Amino acid sequence: STVTIYAASSLKDAVALKVPIKAFAFKREFYRLLILNGSEILRLPDGKKREGYVRSLESLKPIIQDSIKKLIKYPYGCTEQTMSSFFPAVVAKLSGIVVENLDDIVNKGLTRLYYYQHYDGGWGWWKTDESDDFMSAYVMEGLFYAKKAGYMVSKTVIERGIDYLKSNPSAYGEYVLSLYGETSNYNPVDPLDYIFLSLKSMSYTEKALKYVEERGNVAFVNLDTDFFLTKVQMTAILLRALNKWDIEKRLQRKLVNYLLLKKDGVFWCSTKDTSYAVLGLLEVSENLGKSDIRLLKNGDYVSLKPGEKVSIDDKKVIVLDGSGIVEVRMSYFEVPERKVTEGFDIERSFYKRYEVLTETGSETSIVDAFLPLDADYVPLKIREVDFVSSLVNLEMSVLGRTLDVGGRRVTLPEGVRKVYILEDGTYVAEGEGAYYLLSDTVWKKIPVVPNGSFLGWENGKLLMYGEVAFTGNTQNILSAGFYEIQFREEKVTPKVGDIMKTVVRLKDGIGDFLVLEDFFPSCAQILDRYKEKIMYKEESYKFSYYWYYAWKYWYTAMEVHDDMVAFFMYHYTDGKVEYYWRVTANGTFKVLPSRIYPMYTKGFYGSTSSDTLVIGK
Repeated sequence: STVTIYAASSLKDAVALKVPIKAFAFKREFYRLLILNGSEILRLPDGKKREGYVRSLESLKPIIQDSIKKLIKYPYGCTEQTMSSFFPAVVAKLSGIVVENLDDIVNKGLTRLYYYQHYDGGWGWWKTDESDDFMSAYVMEGLFYAKKAGYMVSKTVIERGIDYLKSNPSAYGEYVLSLYGETSNYNPVDPLDYIFLSLKSMSYTEKALKYVEERGNVAFVNLDTDFFLTKVQMTAILLRALNKWDIEKRLQRKLVNYLLLKKDGVFWCSTKDTSYAVLGLLEVSENLGKSDIRLLKNGDYVSLKPGEKVSIDDKKVIVLDGSGIVEVRMSYFEVPERKVTEGFDIERSFYKRYEVLTETGSETSIVDAFLPLDADYVPLKIREVDFVSSLVNLEMSVLGRTLDVGGRRVTLPEGVRKVYILEDGTYVAEGEGAYYLLSDTVWKKIPVVPNGSFLGWENGKLLMYGEVAFTGNTQNILSAGFYEIQFREEKVTPKVGDIMKTVVRLKDGIGDFLVLEDFFPSCAQILDRYKEKIMYKEESYKFSYYWYYAWKYWYTAMEVHDDMVAFFMYHYTDGKVEYYWRVTANGTFKVLPSRIYPMYTKGFYGSTSSDTLVIGK
């Protein structure tokens, strides 16, 4: 979409801006790669903006090129994904396949890998984590092939990497060291070791063959000793070894068939599996054999030319007939309609910042109060006092959701665990992250975290003893003491210029190597260096400084993209992730759900519901 703006006066000027318009939907993909011998009927999914094709294949080249292009465009940049984007592309160059802008891709990848190398010479998934034997060997293998393809690779980085592999022996590391003319004298201790070492010698290859299972016209390495090292990955490694030693041609074709049938779209299951599958397929003969595929179109069968894509955008069902390998792909958009909890449960909240005048002793300052959008009161001033007498007449612990108030049944807000009755008959409920003031039959939210002792509510002031934090604050903003917090009854309404905060809470889940994507509204300007203003006085220690810490968050890494913020984590943990943004426009904005899923396995997924934010109204 293009927006053109003209200045109308005697002085003329104009500006043309290209504004990307994205669908309020998630892109999905239906994919089948079939080894056809007869007829096949496929039902295609419904959806918006459907784009699909069917393609007959006699060569591996189109599959390899599509996967390499997708790897290069993959949005995330951990060590594995950086390697998986340029390693296959470099090997493709050595095999004579042209990859656009390869020099730029490789040089950017090398720069990132240099930055990610750890003090011990190894690599992890990110700059901030521990070195990993597999990842270090993966990087060093990629650097070897980059150098072989004619790229300049830092000698110091290579030397430090070799030192790491020697100091941390592994089967993969032993093979990679052999590429550099080095060894760690590693002896295999696990069946997977023979798969990695099959690339080093034919004797190990022969031992690895006993872990191959053949089923008809497919064969694969059938080992489940490590969830991260998949059958696709191990099969691709063995395929490379068999091709390297020029043995088992019949078995090689069956391994190729397995890899093709496991393809799930342009990718295999993950970037890692895709990279290894492409590396395996690159090193075998690209001829898949003669293909004779026909597509039923308008009542007649039409022959498909090998490599040519035939559109099926408007098809709900397709009928194929013939023999050979055929690829069917359909992409479409799906509008999220509900929260999804298929292995994960997450929820999202938005908070608006208020700057609050605060007096503690002789010190006056401004602190940040982040309030939920459903709060009914906003803070005006916080004052520390010497002492506050309690106005609480009766304190009750509650188990249910209803309360009898003067003969009326009143429903309590969710999460309430205590109810206070004050001397003047006022009812105040204590919940998770807030207090609630009963007005007639309606509970109004006072966005203060119950830290310590509630002492009363008088003339719009909350009286308390303890540490102070508002519902959306990351941490306590004031140390323990007696406080009066003055409020004004007012709905929280975001407007242009406000600073907002998004928090996604992880409530339940399981798994490793996870990514959480939170899509922000189009009016958001991300503030990735924002720090909340507080007056909390922490006990000081000799080394209680933070400038020397590489990373201080429980998750592993965070990336800001054009339309979302991504968080990465090694293991699922109940916790929260958060970030700040500034409102840049008024209006009504629909926000896509947050979602979480594993990067290396399938079958688990969680998302929030979508949200609508009303700004400036």
